[in-house]
Amino acid sequence: MSEVRTYWICRCGTSNHGDARRCTECKARRPRHWGWYIAGGLVVLLAISALVPEDPKVAVDLRAPEQVQFEAAVKDAARRWGAAPNPAAAREALAARDRTLISMLEAEGVDGWTVKVLAVPAMSDGAGLLVSSGSAEFAAGVYLTAGLDTLIRRGSDLYERLMLLHAGDIVRISGRAERIGGSLAELSYGVQSAANTPRFLFRFTAIEPMSQ
Repeated sequence: MSEVRTYWICRCGTSNHGDARRCTECKARRPRHWGWYIAGGLVVLLAISALVPEDPKVAVDLRAPEQVQFEAAVKDAARRWGAAPNPAAAREALAARDRTLISMLEAEGVDGWTVKVLAVPAMSDGAGLLVSSGSAEFAAGVYLTAGLDTLIRRGSDLYERLMLLHAGDIVRISGRAERIGGSLAELSYGVQSAANTPRFLFRFTAIEPMSQ
């Protein structure tokens, strides 16, 4: 059988035997096959990434189905309010939103909705609570002109739960949004906030911290 020889070409143009580590002409070192090193590195990175577990909080939607519908209705009303051709039409968009939301809440209520704690303000004889449900906010507070007060009183079980909460915590809530006539009671600051991120006066009946 004939002998098989391999060669490599140096940058200077000299042909060298495959076993030679340096060029016989210019003494330059034989170039390495960097493509193999790069490919090997990619394989290692892929193997490592496959071993890293996914964060379940990123992929899982913990909201109740009726909560998803509620937030979608608020977003749709904000879109229609923004596209309204005049102030009267904008007002009607928000009025229609309130009718829709009241109908939703009367049918399903707020039971076990997943929200984010924004603030736990101290009040004279208790505490308030402000939480975010995506496109809307719920607040325990006072609506003086309507005589509504949903503050959480010191000494109650709910108050004790509030003492453990931080801004940014994820909790499940139950309760009801307060009404004034045919509209939901709002504590929003200005018409734009009322349209885009309404803050509804809420009477909390349960607050359950989510396990971290």
